[in-house]
Amino acid sequence: GDAYATGFGCSKSFSIAVEFYKRAHRMGDSSATFALGRCLHSGSGIAKNIPRAVALYRAAVNMGEVEAMHTLGFCYQYGIGVQKDLRKGLNLWREGARCGCGNAAFNLAYAYDCGENGAERNI
Repeated sequence: GDAYATGFGCSKSFSIAVEFYKRAHRMGDSSATFALGRCLHSGSGIAKNIPRAVALYRAAVNMGEVEAMHTLGFCYQYGIGVQKDLRKGLNLWREGARCGCGNAAFNLAYAYDCGENGAERNI
């Protein structure tokens, strides 16, 4: 799916990418589950469906997909497809950072540096 999503070595086509992501998701692939969620979130190659995207982000988090931890944390921080919950957002960023996700680490550090997003300023 990623090759079609980026056009790497083939013609770029999100709709074909989505079909590959769906197959891999059904086989339990965490990165495909996350990628399918991103497509649903943005409406790339498939009708936009934020609640379904969030459900796939949750599934990917449960499979250990670290980028999904960052993205689901962002959803909780800003109330995208879920009820806003700063604590859940921070906890997901913390877990993502612990697992090596640079984006989660950056957002967590920024929250602590600025005392924002539910974090007490702590630098």
